[in-house]
Amino acid sequence: MRKKLLILVIPFALALTLVCAWHFHFFPFKNPYARIPVQFTTTQIPCVEVEIEGQKYFLEIDLGVNCDVCLHKTVLEKIPQKKFVGKTHWVDIKGNEYESDKYVISKIQMGKVQIKTPPVEEEDPKFSHNSNIWNPPKTSEYITSGRIGSKMAQKSHLLMDFNNSVFFLIRNRECLKKLSREGYSIAKLFEIPFYSTKGLIIFSVDTDAGKKRFLLDTGASTTVVKPTSVTEEELQEIHKRPTFMTTSKFVIGDHDFGQMDLLFCNFSDKFEDIDGFLGMDFCKKHVIYLDFKEHKAFIGPADKVHPISK
Repeated sequence: MRKKLLILVIPFALALTLVCAWHFHFFPFKNPYARIPVQFTTTQIPCVEVEIEGQKYFLEIDLGVNCDVCLHKTVLEKIPQKKFVGKTHWVDIKGNEYESDKYVISKIQMGKVQIKTPPVEEEDPKFSHNSNIWNPPKTSEYITSGRIGSKMAQKSHLLMDFNNSVFFLIRNRECLKKLSREGYSIAKLFEIPFYSTKGLIIFSVDTDAGKKRFLLDTGASTTVVKPTSVTEEELQEIHKRPTFMTTSKFVIGDHDFGQMDLLFCNFSDKFEDIDGFLGMDFCKKHVIYLDFKEHKAFIGPADKVHPISK
């Protein structure tokens, strides 16, 4: 009888251990959340310092790409313990396609958080260059060596407060309440649904130009929208110089976030699921909490959600 009981109990205990190991993948075991400081490039793209094989690098936080971690080739060459697991494909904003190698490495340290065996993709320099439709300066206070993408973010609940140069990895929505100790008035966030296409976060937004689908993209300095009902001559003008439209309303869910300037950008038709990119000009003004399991965001003005905001 005891032997049969052990046969039943041991697999269950093992399964429970594996589930717990996965669930607490990011966290020191007792902590409800992990606080990660953020720096910014000269184009206001958020980046975080990580440690890989004893070396420190800055990686952009880019929710506009569907990957776990992307690293430049020069960084990957310095990592001896990596396992090749296949190929991955990319499409940039102009419609160009790329193929890159994909690996698994032992770990990445990010603040007090340790990410074990993360999938890592080699980023093609041409992809990084061609995806840049905002023409930022080539110099930056922080020289980034890759990016952390949407897939990695979705392994945890995420709260972004870029106005205060921080984001939080959170165990679950119940633990969100614990952030009151950090000075956050979570009750002042507005609940907003989002949907996901190819692992990316998309909001339906009501503007003066009608309903538009915006992809949440922390790798974009500015919020952009694809021009519609314009002539070829007008398109040429858009390519020559930045052209904006100002919408008096920007309604996500049931909340109007007010007047917004939207930069026109004629990006590839391969991005048929979206009409624009919700960039850092919006993200820096708001605290954004993402519950990927429930496909819900909670968004509020940074100075009201965190009264001690900069």
